[in-house]
Amino acid sequence: MDDVYVTNTLGTENARKLFAKEGIAAVIYPREENFRIALDNFGQRQAIIFEATRALGLKRYHFTRKDYKQGRIIITLVQSPAMWRI
Repeated sequence: MDDVYVTNTLGTENARKLFAKEGIAAVIYPREENFRIALDNFGQRQAIIFEATRALGLKRYHFTRKDYKQGRIIITLVQSPAMWRI
């Protein structure tokens, strides 16, 4: 995702199809250099995932990765397709 390795779980064909069909991803960039402190905190990243899954519904899988050079984080979620129909 955006030139950042997320997971090797997507290495299989079925996993790639599942993510392409039911997945969603976001890249969060810090606006200023000192804002990287919050994104570096693992608890803050877990809180972001919690709020995203609470807003979107149940999740099957979630992954977060940190790009240490630019300070951005990548969040990927695979939703249950039944929740998207609501």
